[in-house]
Formats: sequence, structure tokens, C-alpha cells
Amino acid sequence: MGNSPEEASCSRGSYEGRHPAKFGSLAESGARGHHLSRYPTGHGCFASYLHRIGKVASPVCEHCESNQEDTAEHTLQVCSAWTENRAALTSAVGDNLDLGFVVRAICECRESWFAFSRFAKEVMLQKETIEREKEAQEALTGPTRRRRRNRNADDNASSSQ
Repeated sequence: MGNSPEEASCSRGSYEGRHPAKFGSLAESGARGHHLSRYPTGHGCFASYLHRIGKVASPVCEHCESNQEDTAEHTLQVCSAWTENRAALTSAVGDNLDLGFVVRAICECRESWFAFSRFAKEVMLQKETIEREKEAQEALTGPTRRRRRNRNADDNASSSQ
């Protein structure tokens, strides 16, 4: 597959392969969803977004060692945690994983649409699971640590009086 939107059309040259919206609603087939609609906007479990809304301390990706900001583009193009998922996607859309190109490709080709939908869903579900596990761990350990610190501060304050 090439890197132009025209070349990103499905390998089968059919009308259906090039114009998914013309032969039926992809929404009816389950191709659209929460993860697919949020991915291109950068909303969801991307550290850059979570940092911007105050849910995490840093926008840096915790899934790889690149020390790069965790964005939709980082996840799509370079994050080593999603290499296998990315390989399945590139087999459908080609090697150009610029987010704008991918969006054009999925609008032009049903196969690309489903490949990106699968990528977005799988990656975002894994990121959400990891985020929930971290939140649950913090809920268990966070208050305990705070209480201990507060108790120690209270003990020190009362002994100095």
C-alpha cells in the first residue's frame, strides 16, 4: 500500500471498498463507537489529555520508555506498547500513520475503517484498564498514606507543646 489517500483505498477496487458510506451505514454494522470517535480528538486515556484535565501529574507516556508526551499521535505512530496493534493497522492503511492521513483513509475504505476501529478500541480498552487499576490502587493506598502523614504531623505538634 502507498501513502496517498487514493492509494489507501482497499486493495479490492470495488465501489463498496472505496465508498463505505454509499453502501450502508457503518454505524449499523457496529463500526462506530465510543473509542473510534474519541481517538482522533485526543480525548480518553492519553496522558496529555488526562494531565490537561488534572487527572494525572504528567503528560508523559507511561506505556513506553520514549519520555514523549502521550497523545493520540504518539500512541498511533511510535509507542512501543502498541506495536502489535499498529502492525495490524498498517496492513490495512499503509505505513503513513499521520492522524490526518489515517482519518482520510478510513473515510475512503471500509477495510481501513474497520482496522482503525479495531486498533482504537483495543488500545483504548487496554489504556482504560490500566488507568482504572492505577486509580483503584491509589484509592487503596492514597488515604492510608495521608492519614499516616497527618497522624505523624499531629503527634509531632502535640509533643512539641
